[in-house]
Amino acid sequence: MTRKSSPSEIPSIACIRCRHRKKKCDHAFPKCGECKRAGSECVRFQERKPRDAASVPWEYVKGLELRLAQVEKNLVNCMALIRKQGNPSPASVASREGSMFRTPINLHENQFLPRPPSDDDIGLLRKADFACYFQFVHPNWCFLDEGVLREWFQLCVEQRAAPNSFQLFFVQMVCAVGALYSSHSDRGCPHVARSRSLLEQALSQCLPDAIRQSPHIRTKAYLMVLVSAFHNPRPFELRDATRDAVMEITQRLSTYQSPNSFTPMGTVPSPPSTEDVKDRSLLMHCYSVYEMLATMWNGWLRELVGPLDEKVYNQGIWLTFDGCLTDANFEHVFAIRRIQTKIRRFWIQMQSLNGQGEYRTQNTQEIRTELDQWKGMIPLISSNVDLSTNCHPLSMLMLYNFSICSLYQNEMVLPNIEDHSVLLVSASESARCFRRIQEHRPMVYCTWLRVIEQFTVGIVLLSCFWGTPYIYRTTVFQSPDTLQALEDCELTLTRFSQRWEAAELYLETFRLLLSQTPISFPDNSEFEFPEQLKPQTNGMVQSLVKRGLSGSVIAMISRIVNRPTGPHGYS
Repeated sequence: MTRKSSPSEIPSIACIRCRHRKKKCDHAFPKCGECKRAGSECVRFQERKPRDAASVPWEYVKGLELRLAQVEKNLVNCMALIRKQGNPSPASVASREGSMFRTPINLHENQFLPRPPSDDDIGLLRKADFACYFQFVHPNWCFLDEGVLREWFQLCVEQRAAPNSFQLFFVQMVCAVGALYSSHSDRGCPHVARSRSLLEQALSQCLPDAIRQSPHIRTKAYLMVLVSAFHNPRPFELRDATRDAVMEITQRLSTYQSPNSFTPMGTVPSPPSTEDVKDRSLLMHCYSVYEMLATMWNGWLRELVGPLDEKVYNQGIWLTFDGCLTDANFEHVFAIRRIQTKIRRFWIQMQSLNGQGEYRTQNTQEIRTELDQWKGMIPLISSNVDLSTNCHPLSMLMLYNFSICSLYQNEMVLPNIEDHSVLLVSASESARCFRRIQEHRPMVYCTWLRVIEQFTVGIVLLSCFWGTPYIYRTTVFQSPDTLQALEDCELTLTRFSQRWEAAELYLETFRLLLSQTPISFPDNSEFEFPEQLKPQTNGMVQSLVKRGLSGSVIAMISRIVNRPTGPHGYS
């Protein structure tokens, strides 16, 4: 006969804590004896613990909605294609067996320029190019005065400016960069041809007058050269102007000191003047550009600046604690540039110490803590409505994860199993962030620097699979996020190759390595790169070296291609 209990009777089942610890529960109310002795909260069976209402991650939800809409759109297109072509043959299905799933992508979607330049503009200087610069570039690099540049633009268009003057230099450089945002591809594009003509005239005819001006204007001129170099697939072939620009901002950064640094002890420092505030803001832009160059082309920059690199970092402390009021987003991005410099210095010191394990572990943990603290401020600092792409939360997350990859990966140290796990998660998140941010800010495809960055992320992902045997892999390796990140990298590089002819080499290299990467391995046999593909891959690597690709990325590719056979030791 079944025993019936009243609804108010407490069931004779141990509380949650006693059940987990396999302790005998005395069912005392409101706390059982075990929980009372331990001073823990006693949660009874079938009793819900009250919790705070969860905050809704609206940005993430919006991203999911956009992805769902894209999937539905692709599904409709696929169904229409199937009805049009009929059922596929068994041979065509077999040819695709074992390949990774690829989401169809419209390489010309999200055209962000509302209309091409009008025919009313004549000559090389066009209002549309000028407007594109201040709409897409200036929010990230706001060291020029838009009002002043508009006056100079009008003077140049009306031919009232002096020939080969520094005013004409800035107008030509602004229009040269802005013209690239009117183009969808650099293959026979008139906008790209116009940009190159403007750039050639500015550097050969007008730059000499710009560098004869005051130090403030001279620094702006050289900084403009470097911003233009970020949009150029071959930034070091511009009449050596890029080298001169790097040396100029390096000299300024290595000798900078705050005006208040000369204030005697015990006296109240005077508030900074307007010129001091402008100078500090300009040099903070210079520091960000310098660090971006060092991250992407570290070998080339190290040979060029030599020991000045250490002075740039040391004097940069005055930029950090100068006390001048600037934009919080700008300060936050500048902070992670300082951390990236610290990462580079850490690896240089590791080289002199022959890679001591304890030193590496300690410094890695300290820098990782700084990065995590920086990441924790993103929800408070970032803005998805700000015109600056650098201030977007996805952009900041992408920058954080890319810095993590730089911290755990270098050409002089072979990452261990734990390092590869960290790199896999960070590189996956960085790739997904870029794929999502281009839906909101598609102008990111206009910057050549992003090609190097996303190619680096893709190689880091592939190196994690090659560096981790199947028996050591966690579930993260086969998670949908990781597989989606591999797809995102290929699609991102595909888009870049549609825009930049020079990006085809990066796409071909990634696809070749991806096709041989052991994504899913059925047994514990050793990974080995096919011998017949090594000459082709090594040729690609040599071409990448000539383009100044980072030594860390070259080392990762070399480890994949020239991976030794036989037993390996893993830790």
